[in-house]
Amino acid sequence: QVANFYNSIDAQMLDVQKPMLIEAAKAFEGAINQQDANASWSNVAALEAYIQRLQAAATELTTRNRKLRDAHDTLIEKAISLFSVDLVRQRDQWKDGLREMRKIVEDLQKQGFRNETIWCAFIDKQIYKALDHQYSLGLESLNEGLPGMNVKLVFKQKKLQFEPPLEEIRAQYYKEVKRFLSIPLDRKSTRL
Repeated sequence: QVANFYNSIDAQMLDVQKPMLIEAAKAFEGAINQQDANASWSNVAALEAYIQRLQAAATELTTRNRKLRDAHDTLIEKAISLFSVDLVRQRDQWKDGLREMRKIVEDLQKQGFRNETIWCAFIDKQIYKALDHQYSLGLESLNEGLPGMNVKLVFKQKKLQFEPPLEEIRAQYYKEVKRFLSIPLDRKSTRL
């Protein structure tokens, strides 16, 4: 059973998460190499102690791998959901989604998982794909999606004028456009 586990665990790990499992894998390998000289078929107690150490190390590695796989699946699911979040109208929902994703990674770090750089880069790439998709859609529909502005047409000093003045309207419009255009530059909106 342990030999089968040893031969198959590599296939159960995601390549981007292997660095995060290196310590548990080393502990498992260390348990294999710490065979007691007295462990033999004639010394059943020593053999059972050795097998229990192996099974404990295998269980620890499996548990950590499952935890990472579950977190990975959740993050991918959340990244996929970002494809349907409108950056123009639902920017707060986008930020909330990223905040939830960051919390998952932070929780794993608190549980002792390290070396997450490669994995986070992989997840960031998925976020960038969603950002690219929504950013392209947003650019196409930016004019229609910006918040409405209250503008009145008034007759003052024998002239038809805008209230607020046209310069203010332009400034507010350009501010909203600039805010949208700067989304890819905002690290909190684009990465874990």
